[in-house]
Amino acid sequence: MLIFIYIITDLLSNLILWKITSGNKQMVRFTAIGFNILLSAFTILFAIKCWLLGDDYSTSGGIMDNLHLNLGLFVTILPRTILVALHFTGVLIRIRRNGYIKSLTLTGIISWSLILYMGAYGYFIGRFNFKFEEVEVHIPDLHPDLDGFRIVQISDLHLGSFHGSSGKIVEMVDKINALEPDLILNTGDFITLGHREFGGFDTILRRNTSRYGNYAIIGNHDIGTYLRNASAEDIEMTTKAVSDLIEQSGYILLNRDNDIINTGNSRIAIIGAETRGRHPQIIHPGLEEAVKGTIDADIRILMTHDPNHWDQVIADTPGIELTLSGHTHGMQFGYIGRKIKWSPSQYIFPRWYGLYTSGDMNLYVNRGIGLLGIPVRFGMPPEITILTLKR
Repeated sequence: MLIFIYIITDLLSNLILWKITSGNKQMVRFTAIGFNILLSAFTILFAIKCWLLGDDYSTSGGIMDNLHLNLGLFVTILPRTILVALHFTGVLIRIRRNGYIKSLTLTGIISWSLILYMGAYGYFIGRFNFKFEEVEVHIPDLHPDLDGFRIVQISDLHLGSFHGSSGKIVEMVDKINALEPDLILNTGDFITLGHREFGGFDTILRRNTSRYGNYAIIGNHDIGTYLRNASAEDIEMTTKAVSDLIEQSGYILLNRDNDIINTGNSRIAIIGAETRGRHPQIIHPGLEEAVKGTIDADIRILMTHDPNHWDQVIADTPGIELTLSGHTHGMQFGYIGRKIKWSPSQYIFPRWYGLYTSGDMNLYVNRGIGLLGIPVRFGMPPEITILTLKR
């Protein structure tokens, strides 16, 4: 069905372009149609590459080919369908006059141009436009030795989406090191499908340094949940392989576990929760096991990949002052202003980005570094969060 829609919208959009450029200079006509054909060629190229990959697609190159295919479909099928629908609606209305409604066709052309702009900007600029978000987390009765303690949070690297652009991960690492943080916490989803897409990124991530160490959890993608026809053995193997690679990247991996950090006369409990499954069947087993032995800490910081975990369980678990999550990506599309923030993500995740507070408990949701679906970020740039604890 998708192939049929693609062929029909391709042919009809070229027909429309030919029609509306009649009487103009030939250069305008052939530039418009030539560009449309070029978009088709781009999409078909990556469709063939993905078809040739077959089941061997869980490498960083395979992930990137799939992302490029999705980008091609996004900038062709969607705008062409809008243009075709609007133009031929006008044709039906004016069928007796053998014409069309120019304003409807123009609306289709403008919609197409906007989608192309979003795709081009999000691909060439937006996806690499790392933004620092500086957040103060105010905690009543915080131990004086922890006042001003600085944590860098990153999340959702999806390393396969940086295939061919490893220099951007180097840039991220250098920017974080320049901050000289007390802690680096990574809230999961290092990969999208399989451990092979990790490539050599472990050697880059290993360069990240902080005063008290780097900690990480695994996200639901990190266990091979989205591998095609994944068996229980595939998931077990992927989880083990990714866990080893995370530790080789210089992280202390917490999986239903915790670690106590002593700083001055204070104690910080870093807790790692587990996330499994795929949306909407995400599960979070083992929280009670993860928090064991942390009750006497001056502050408990929980890393859990899925922010829905906070509403489901954590908000009713007293004594976890700060929870850090990712997972949502802000859907890689939206708007962030001083007073207004919006993304389609908010219709799926009640807490999708930013700092949320309930009583003495805080949740911060990071919008991630890497990409899923299409290699585009528009209005939702990749995030490096700097969290400062304040009394």
